Amino acid sequence: GGVSEKIALIMPSLLKCIADKYQFVSPFLVAKTLGFTGGTWDKLSSIPDFNFPNAGEETISILKKDNVCMTVAKGDYTPSDTNLYQLRSITNTVDSLPLIISSIASKQIANPVDTLLLDIRYGNNAFLNDIELANEFFIQIKAILDKSKINTIAEFTDTENLIGVSIGNYLEVIESICIMKNQSDYHQFSFNNELLQKQRDLVITMTTKIISEHFKVNPYELNKLCLEAFLNFEVFNSFKNLLISHDVPTETILRIEHNEAFGKSTQLKEFPIYAHQSGVIENINQKNIGSFVNMELEAGTNYFNKANRLYDGVLIKKQVSSKVNKNEIIASVYSFMDIDTKSLSYKFFNIS
Repeated sequence: GGVSEKIALIMPSLLKCIADKYQFVSPFLVAKTLGFTGGTWDKLSSIPDFNFPNAGEETISILKKDNVCMTVAKGDYTPSDTNLYQLRSITNTVDSLPLIISSIASKQIANPVDTLLLDIRYGNNAFLNDIELANEFFIQIKAILDKSKINTIAEFTDTENLIGVSIGNYLEVIESICIMKNQSDYHQFSFNNELLQKQRDLVITMTTKIISEHFKVNPYELNKLCLEAFLNFEVFNSFKNLLISHDVPTETILRIEHNEAFGKSTQLKEFPIYAHQSGVIENINQKNIGSFVNMELEAGTNYFNKANRLYDGVLIKKQVSSKVNKNEIIASVYSFMDIDTKSLSYKFFNIS
């Protein structure tokens, strides 16, 4: 329920690195865009020909080979939830607690696992407005999943500050690739290295939590093992292997290795957003940015218009507490369309 969420883009590759050691498989379930938040299904779809296997034999085949498989609720998986998912976005019922719980629980019960980790985002920039509501959500969904013998645990993440610096499918994939490659630049994009490391550490924390919960291993040793997997480029190599298993062409994988643009991204144009005044950035309105990307740029695919502009997005170049000068570039919109950015500084940033 948060903006610029990249755990699901990175964690599967880390899990693959340690799966043989701990003897597990992970049918990693991802979803489409919902409201102002992006969907990992859409993000991965910005990679040319990325194919999500059908439930059953296709998924099992990948799990046997790679231990990890990116799965989605399509076909007859949970057909009622698929329809409700779309309706929630256009009827302003995205943050309805019963609908959130039923949507997640139905998919998990249809795809039962031994241990499930829920990444629960809370705060003014998430569906769940505060920690109390986040706890209530967890209590209710855990009670449902316990009946299906799914051991459910949670990691609670505050959304006060934007965790990533990009919002939009393709941009978030690029940012995730930088994390897995231990670098801060890719093609025409540059990311804050400190923030990349924070995202990496969050992935390690969550991986350590679920593996130590299920296998009762030393969290410190596991944390160290996960960090080494990043530093030794094992995570990126696992990512490439997962791309192969999900039918991504060799040409695209080579472009990713060489930090080159892929898909339709070479046609993107950059439109800077300038600070409307000098001062300090007090707040970044993540909901407004997410809504702009998913609805106005039509980058989200969960709407009935199905615009499917998977490459459009926003890159944030300043963070909360940053000092800025009037007319300084603080963000950029990337799009195929011509974008008037004059009002976006007021819409996205609170500067005082």
